[in-house]
Amino acid sequence: MVYVLAQDHQDRLKDMGGKAKALAQLSKAGFPIPEWFVLSPQAFWDSLSTAQHQEIISNPTVTSTSEWWQSVALAPLVAQELDVRLKQMCPYGELVAVRSSALDEDGLEHSFAGQLASYMFVPPASVTAAIMAVWKSAFSEGVMAYRQQHGLAGPPNAPAVLIQLMIPAQMAGVAFSVNPMDSASQNAVVTATYGLGTALVSGEANADTYFVSRDNTLILSDIVAKTMAHVYNPHAPDRIDRHPVPEPQASQACLPQATVVYLAQLARACEQFFGVPQDIEWACFNGQVYLLQSRPITRLTSAETGMVQVWDNHELEEFWSGITLPLTFSIAQRFYELMYQQLCLDLGVRPSIRVTLTRTMGSLLGHVKGRVYFNVLNTQAIWEHIPGNEIYEAMLNEMVDLDTQAPPVKDRVKRFVELGRAWWQQWRFYRQLPHQL
Repeated sequence: MVYVLAQDHQDRLKDMGGKAKALAQLSKAGFPIPEWFVLSPQAFWDSLSTAQHQEIISNPTVTSTSEWWQSVALAPLVAQELDVRLKQMCPYGELVAVRSSALDEDGLEHSFAGQLASYMFVPPASVTAAIMAVWKSAFSEGVMAYRQQHGLAGPPNAPAVLIQLMIPAQMAGVAFSVNPMDSASQNAVVTATYGLGTALVSGEANADTYFVSRDNTLILSDIVAKTMAHVYNPHAPDRIDRHPVPEPQASQACLPQATVVYLAQLARACEQFFGVPQDIEWACFNGQVYLLQSRPITRLTSAETGMVQVWDNHELEEFWSGITLPLTFSIAQRFYELMYQQLCLDLGVRPSIRVTLTRTMGSLLGHVKGRVYFNVLNTQAIWEHIPGNEIYEAMLNEMVDLDTQAPPVKDRVKRFVELGRAWWQQWRFYRQLPHQL
């Protein structure tokens, strides 16, 4: 059994997980990807003793906090193969990134965004510990709760673990082969900031945004003040330090035009390779551009779904006045999704209903002609399932600026049923209060 896989193992793509599978295909095609390898999920299962394997199969509620994990260690054959490959890739002790690469059929990477562990600037001596932490993250309480809500039997699937040479980026960002907010234009979108890309993911730094036409003409540049950058610091708790960017550098474009056009071409090359529009992550160090990840752009437009949408920016205009760029919108969209997930959990929405609302929560905001709007129908669809929603009806109407007062009901029986339903919902709401205090 071979546990360490790389671009030459094209017959083992299904064992690599989503991130590594794409890297294997792109690496073999000659794309500029930092050296990497992936540890297959089988390495986890083969590292368990017979007793440990039986325990996790018979007790699928084993979580990352269980004492069970204290006795789990890499199998000798797995550790030996890992050590050989690390010495080949890091002969001088080069630092690596250790990330999850969930299996396509498992769906964890999409459904549990942010819950599977990821580590940067890891020295070779600490890679084993980082691998164990990535495996443990697949058994976190959040993951286990999600599996229970979805009726998924058995233990979670351990993810493949991607180990890749760390690029101490001087500039980093993302690029879209087509504008996800205006795909008809066929313009590529490139975002860039100083330092590591983690500053963008965390929302701590602003980014320049560039739009590049199909004929590789830079048609628009939005240059912002980039006052802070994430840089490597071996003494920082997470090995990342926040450094101020001085003027005039902060207010200047962090990429030359030639690099912007190259990144647009790189994103489009990935699109041509995979046959669908791509969202790529990139890093630049000492003049060399590296492709770190490529994945499909999955956002659906209202034209594609065929559904009528009602948009309103009442209240939102206070926070996002004027034009909002795609990267900022994606952060806002994710924030509202997480906020409503927690709201439904706290206010007692049943797990089965929360599951059915998953896609709705991910589409609470819309990006219409560069401005941020509430999706009114999706917002109302969620509030209708919150116990005691009548209590919040006036607040909701004010928030979305709609007059949704129902016409008077003449049928006394129907009115009685509606009042009974309202009281029942309020009772479900109030019975949750002791758990929140």
